Amino acid sequence: MRHFLVVLALIAVVTVGLAGVCIDDSDDDDDTDEGYEFNSDDLSWEWVPIDGAICRDGSRTGIGIRENVGSRKLAIFLDGGGACATLSTCLESPRNFPEERFNQWVAGDSLSMALFSAEVEENPLREYSFVYIPYCTGDLHMGSKPNGVVPLLIQRQQFVGWNNSQLFMDAIEERFAGEVDQVVLLGMSAGGFGVLAAFPLVAEAFPSADLVMLNDSAPIFFDDSVLTPCYQTVIRWMWNVNEALPEDCSACFQEGGDGLAAIQTHLSKTYPHARFGLFSSMADISIRSTYGPGQNNCKAGSDARVKPWQFRAALVDLRDNYLLPEGNWTTFFIEGINHGTLFYERDPAELLSTNYFDAQYNGVYFTDRLGQLLEGLPRPVGPSK
Repeated sequence: MRHFLVVLALIAVVTVGLAGVCIDDSDDDDDTDEGYEFNSDDLSWEWVPIDGAICRDGSRTGIGIRENVGSRKLAIFLDGGGACATLSTCLESPRNFPEERFNQWVAGDSLSMALFSAEVEENPLREYSFVYIPYCTGDLHMGSKPNGVVPLLIQRQQFVGWNNSQLFMDAIEERFAGEVDQVVLLGMSAGGFGVLAAFPLVAEAFPSADLVMLNDSAPIFFDDSVLTPCYQTVIRWMWNVNEALPEDCSACFQEGGDGLAAIQTHLSKTYPHARFGLFSSMADISIRSTYGPGQNNCKAGSDARVKPWQFRAALVDLRDNYLLPEGNWTTFFIEGINHGTLFYERDPAELLSTNYFDAQYNGVYFTDRLGQLLEGLPRPVGPSK
């Protein structure tokens, strides 16, 4: 009983709303597909219900598609939105996403997400076909635990983000197989964790395509003092994320719950011709809170948050000792406590957001580097330590 109470106390604060670095200040011009004249007015979103896909309240859901029939490039975006672990966090995290909500999203939130800006030439993804994957399972898109139990919630929770991802990818493959030469998988926050699990599905669905992945603000650290094994045990137990980890990633399954970080290097080794990118601020306040329960040896009632200097050291360690040595990762790190950059336009009310078009480090802009990642592997950007 005591162990169960400890686990509940830990998950009560789970929220989800990584040698020097050489900076290359050159700006490469993005190539555009030839043979058609792009017109943003031709683009429109459609709702595609997916049989078997459900949200955590058991209601049906689907995906959004905005196809540019003149392009052979596809971007798949996984949304974020926090984690469902307690009564309060579940109230804050989306529990359903029907067609009606999608229509509201198209008319509202999608317009403020600069990632989808088709009218702005500075957006390197403006001419891509897009798939929007909503977030309504509260499990970082990695859960495989139907009828999960959350204290003080009478209704059982359908933590089936991983199950949904497989259904979504089947539908995306059916729609776009043979029609695209490049597939870009992107996700922010909860979606950033989700893309790490979903990448093998994309690679299997589009084996001949040029594959690119961008994880925005969801670093998984090898530093056990920041992402502790006891906290990883909580993550694995809460939503059964082990089902979303590659079976052949032996390093992902270590004693004491350790090993979640290994999925990042496993992907780069398994898919050597793919390109991977990680964006993070050096003191991301959201992820420092997310990993906070693991501090103080996962003691019950702890409200600790990872210290900024600890987070910074773990991020540099991840970059310099694990990701960059793989040869197909690049990173874009900025100073500050911001969380995420893919969503937002210039909105001063978003105090914890980083503008998609304005995010930069020493004059090197994130959108420029993203455009270069679509064509090759740009040099990393950010503080050396």
